[in-house]
Amino acid sequence: MKLELRQWIRKQRMFLILLIAALMGIIAPLSAYYSDQLIEKFGGGSAASIQLPSPTWDSLMTSYFQSTEQVVLFIMAYLVADACTLGKNPAQQLFYLTRAKKAGPIYFPKMAAGLICVVLGTVMGAGWAVYVDWAFFSSTIRFDLVWPSLLLQAIGIVTSVVLASTIAIYSGTPFLAAGVIEIGVLISSLFSQLKGFMKWSPTNLLNPTNWLIHPISWTDLWRPLVLIGILIVGCLILIMVKPLRNQHAVRRVETIAE
Repeated sequence: MKLELRQWIRKQRMFLILLIAALMGIIAPLSAYYSDQLIEKFGGGSAASIQLPSPTWDSLMTSYFQSTEQVVLFIMAYLVADACTLGKNPAQQLFYLTRAKKAGPIYFPKMAAGLICVVLGTVMGAGWAVYVDWAFFSSTIRFDLVWPSLLLQAIGIVTSVVLASTIAIYSGTPFLAAGVIEIGVLISSLFSQLKGFMKWSPTNLLNPTNWLIHPISWTDLWRPLVLIGILIVGCLILIMVKPLRNQHAVRRVETIAE
C-alpha cells in the first residue's frame, strides 16, 4: 500500500486529482452564479432574449454535481484504472505474471491507493464547492441537505471507480474502462424520467440534486445502496478469482522483453 501511494505521489497522479477536483469545486459554482454576466458578455445580440433564473444556493451545488459527474469522474476513473494495470514495462509485467500466485495481493493495494486519492479529491472538491456556495448564500444555504447529498455522490464516485478498475484489470485498457463508466452514466440520464428505473439506479447518487430540495429518505435509497454493495462485492470477487499466471501472456511479455 505504501509503495503504491508513493507511486501516486511520484507520478503526480494524486496532485492531478486534487487539482482538478479543487478547480471544479471553485469554477462550477462560480460559473452558475455569474451565468447571467457570462451570457451577456459572450452571447452577443442574442443575450438579451435569454432569461435565466436568479442563482440560488442549490443551483450552485447542482452545477458542481453535474460538472463532477461529467468531467471529474472520468478523470478519476481513468487514473485509478491505469494505476491498477500491470504497467507498460515488460520486466515489471513478467515479474507479476511469474512470481505472484494470486491476483488479489497485486491489484487490491493498487486499487486501495487509488481510492484513497479519489476520496481525498472528492473531499477537496466538495469543500471548495461548499465554501463558494456559503460565501454567496451564507444566510440561506441548508447544510442539513448539502452534507448528505455530498456523501451520496462520494459513494457513487467510489463505486464507479471500483467498477472501472475491475474492467481495466481484465481488459488492460483504462481509457475503455473510464469510457464505459461515462457511457453508463449517459445512458442512465436518458432514462432519468422513468421513476421505476431511477429508484434502482446507482448512478442516481452521482447527481443527487433531488436531495437538495427535500431531506434524504433512506427508505428510498436502500435499492441503489443494495445494488452498490452487490457491485463492489462482485468486483472484488472477480479480481480475487482472476487467473494471474496466463502462459500466453507470459510468452508475449517474454518476447517483448527480448
